[in-house]
Amino acid sequence: MNTWRIQKFESFAEQDHWDLPGNLSPQEVTEILRRLAARYLTEEEVISSSLRANHKGKTDLLERVGSGPDIHIGDNPFYLAQLISGQELVEAKTCPECGHVFKGNGWDGIDAHWRAKHEDIMSYEQAWPLLQAGTYVKAASCEPV
Repeated sequence: MNTWRIQKFESFAEQDHWDLPGNLSPQEVTEILRRLAARYLTEEEVISSSLRANHKGKTDLLERVGSGPDIHIGDNPFYLAQLISGQELVEAKTCPECGHVFKGNGWDGIDAHWRAKHEDIMSYEQAWPLLQAGTYVKAASCEPV
């Protein structure tokens, strides 16, 4: 069964996500993303984004970015919707040091990522058990991630 995964990003770090029924149309999902993104706009920006395309004061703050299968609305924060199969629906893992979101199955790719980006903080061999257990503490932080 397919599912729409909606993700909220701020500065390219995932802040939250929601899973919606896969039988929603792309137009319905686009409208949901527009409503979410509009919450962060001023009243004037909502009005100018809602004008007809040929109006001279029209802005595209609530328009879809790109034309691929994924639906992207907003700037910062921005929302991304992807239609994914049930087999792909695995909780995305995020690097606690830099916020990189791993695509694929869970922590796939963490070893190469960690060694390339964070080996100076802690060796992968030391970090991996902490990451798996959810007890890794970010450098210069006092709280577990």
